[in-house]
Amino acid sequence: MQKKTDLRMSYLCLQATREGQASFSHVHEIISGLSKRGWVVRLFQPDYFEKPLYSRFIVRLFLFILVQVRAFFAKKANVYYFRWHFALFPLALLFRIFKIPVVQEINGTLLDLYVSYPWTKKFERFFRYLALKQLFWADRIIAVTPELCRWADRITRSKKSFHVTNGANVEIFRPDAQSVLFKPELCPYIIFFGSLSEWQGIDIILQATLHEEWPEDVKLLVIGGGRLEEMAIKFSSEHKNVYFWKSIPQKHLAGLISKSLAGISIGCVSPLNYGQKNSEKEKDIKCVISENEVSKIYSKSSNKECKVSPVKSFEIMACQVPVIVSEQYSNIKQLVGEGAGIAIKRTPEVLARTVKFLHSNPEIRDAMGKKGREMVLKNFTWDIAAEKTHNVLLELSSREGIK
Repeated sequence: MQKKTDLRMSYLCLQATREGQASFSHVHEIISGLSKRGWVVRLFQPDYFEKPLYSRFIVRLFLFILVQVRAFFAKKANVYYFRWHFALFPLALLFRIFKIPVVQEINGTLLDLYVSYPWTKKFERFFRYLALKQLFWADRIIAVTPELCRWADRITRSKKSFHVTNGANVEIFRPDAQSVLFKPELCPYIIFFGSLSEWQGIDIILQATLHEEWPEDVKLLVIGGGRLEEMAIKFSSEHKNVYFWKSIPQKHLAGLISKSLAGISIGCVSPLNYGQKNSEKEKDIKCVISENEVSKIYSKSSNKECKVSPVKSFEIMACQVPVIVSEQYSNIKQLVGEGAGIAIKRTPEVLARTVKFLHSNPEIRDAMGKKGREMVLKNFTWDIAAEKTHNVLLELSSREGIK
């Protein structure tokens, strides 16, 4: 039996964790939960700055290497916990050689890389090798959805995957949350927050506000940052019913979610509906990636359904607010099917109609919110996720006989 002081873990995350975005919530909530259970956790991540230089792929690769060098020469841990990323291949190889236990956490697929950097699709075999080889080498795999678990086990021909869902901090994200940033003149509004990346569907969300079905008095509040930030800034400057704010601390974010009509979480691209053609009324904003480009990205891929579990969905539900999700989110779709929100096709027209429906039906809105909060409290808190992660790590440490 290990003493609590013997439980040491190094957490490697090559994704920038900015407060207000999903990666920040996931990484820091799991670390907090493990710390409460006796683990001493050290986080290794790149230092991204708000400078154009750091958005360049080659510069980021250099930062990725620096993170791994620091982790390799730091004080030895019992277990190394990787947030799955192709660029962690060098350290994964070294740990494989030295037989150091590694847990890989899967939050999505390689499609995220291809969408963010379409040119990488030309080297798909290379990037797939770097990423998938790490899963073969991993001692344990933690995945955020059952589909990802089954996928990882099928790829590795093993049974070493464990399902640990995402969640929400229910002490911060709650129906009575307040924020000094709240302005009464914003009401009524729909909220979208998080990373402004290609797969989040921000182009579709902005287009929806121009559709004739979007209620005239309902505003859209976009909070976040990322690759498509400039697009959101430009659009908000040209349309008075759209507001854009940079990422804000969770305590303020929760207060803004709790006052909204609904939260949007329609991320996840699809070859069938990503890159919809714009109507004449919507022609002033172009979709991020053309339909043709998306079909190329998805060629040779059997991933026709999203196998991800967006953190923002649970945070919205925890605030007792209805969540609007993509019908491609297999697990979240099941939750909203039980009354916590609405699953839709990713088109501006359908999103606009959904907003109109929720705006016109406050009783249904309230019922959905209460159901969502109830479901999160029962099954989707970060404390529950941390307990499951702790058990996986503890079992691995015991099996390896780590002292």
